[in-house]
Amino acid sequence: MAVPSLEPQPLNDASPASTATSSCFCGAVQLSFPIEGPDLIDVFLCHCPDCKKLSASLFGAGIMASSSSVRILHGQNDLATLVKPDRASSGGSVTNTRCGACGTLMHRVSSGFPGITVLRAGTVDDVRLLETELRPRMEMFTKYRPNWLRACEGARQLYEQTDGSDGSEIRSVIVSHINE
Repeated sequence: MAVPSLEPQPLNDASPASTATSSCFCGAVQLSFPIEGPDLIDVFLCHCPDCKKLSASLFGAGIMASSSSVRILHGQNDLATLVKPDRASSGGSVTNTRCGACGTLMHRVSSGFPGITVLRAGTVDDVRLLETELRPRMEMFTKYRPNWLRACEGARQLYEQTDGSDGSEIRSVIVSHINE
């Protein structure tokens, strides 16, 4: 199955200082993505049940970037996808793209947020960036965060209502970033 939204492309004119790379556990796949400017939409922690399952941890850590700014540097033929209908907070489908060799989740795209690719922060090659440019700015679905786990200092906290809310607060924050 073809990987949606990401095709091998030559690197854009961005300077190396404004981009970073991420790679899978076995090194077969490597992507580049922006770490500043309008193509870096947000950096977040997510406590939704899907992110917990996908990360096999207490939360997911992600980097939202414009899909047009994410490049496959190598490993296009090693990528595999899984489409899950009705899994996103938007109610749409989510396509998970992973390394077919080692299984590392590289990125996700949601039909509810066209033009956005969510890369997994744990795949970033230069981990020092996670303390600076890629420090989380938003923490989502905090209603699912364990009580003993503290909020991410300095990150906007988005709870999501327990009264059947469709995640509209979270959606409005993401859309406002896209429209900036």
